Amino acid sequence: MPENVSASAALPPECGRQPSDLYKLCYNHLPEHRKFRDDHGLLDVAAISEEMSVTRQNIFLWLKNNRLPAHRVMQMINLRGSKLTLEMLAPYMSVGRRSPSRT
Repeated sequence: MPENVSASAALPPECGRQPSDLYKLCYNHLPEHRKFRDDHGLLDVAAISEEMSVTRQNIFLWLKNNRLPAHRVMQMINLRGSKLTLEMLAPYMSVGRRSPSRT
């Protein structure tokens, strides 16, 4: 599989949804955090979550919502092999509460 896999190929067809813009950005700029299954490139969320010391569910939520908590931006930039920059992630930064209220 070529190293520069298109972001549209970042999710297998059986997922039934298109990847978010943040997912595409991460997939294309985190080459050491990709894995391949059945000729489909996937973002290795488990490796990212382990390296950032957050849950996989948090990573999935950020990617799904196209939002990255501002306090996590530098961690994303500093991931092993990352080619992400602050300018790339700025449109996806969210500022506010760290977790939803449980009322």
